[in-house]
Amino acid sequence: MKNLLKIMVVAVAIASLAIASAQPGGGGRGQGRGGMMGMMRGGQGGGVALLAREDVKDDLGLTSEQNSQIKAIQDGVRDKMMAKMQEAGISFGGGQRPDMAEIQKIMTPVMKEIEAEIEKVLKPEQKKRLDEIDVQLSGNRIAQREKFQKELAMTPDQIAKVKKLSETAQQANQAVMEKARNQEIEWTEVRTINEKNNKALDAEIGKVLTQAQKDKIKEMSGKPFVAKDDN
Repeated sequence: MKNLLKIMVVAVAIASLAIASAQPGGGGRGQGRGGMMGMMRGGQGGGVALLAREDVKDDLGLTSEQNSQIKAIQDGVRDKMMAKMQEAGISFGGGQRPDMAEIQKIMTPVMKEIEAEIEKVLKPEQKKRLDEIDVQLSGNRIAQREKFQKELAMTPDQIAKVKKLSETAQQANQAVMEKARNQEIEWTEVRTINEKNNKALDAEIGKVLTQAQKDKIKEMSGKPFVAKDDN
């Protein structure tokens, strides 16, 4: 997974890395594969997170100029997040664990800002294809995101139920990260556990959606995306 965390060294990732002192590519590689990237794909990073993958960029047919522009945006993500958290008075020093709810509040608008920047680089057909790949890889979990909730015409009750399921899943993933930081489990186990959690979440969200909405998700998936193992 050589392109891991090119984009998503964002709030949760920054907090995890700062607290655990585990850098991606070293002892924290398992953390990144199963935890941070999984969480971002699970509702926060979406298509933006997918642009860290070479197979996705190849499928979109990005030009060298587009790749350079996107890389410049990606490279600025961590600094932008850290600056926003410093402005909010969030510190990782003194052994204190920052409030993840507060980090989430900061992460959401910044991710929307980054998404808007990247969308300016993509052609309309590339944006459409990126959404299709996003839907394919997310499955029912796509219903976690406001953009797709509108497309699926979800009711307020459905949105509330999905939000509760998402919060429960996020707590479970954070608990897994905590166990890895405390050396109760190996970092290499994080990905497998989080994948199981994601499958469970997908199934639970499927119980909230109507058959028509699930059919709509299939329709939005477009042509099959062929993932490569090294991404």
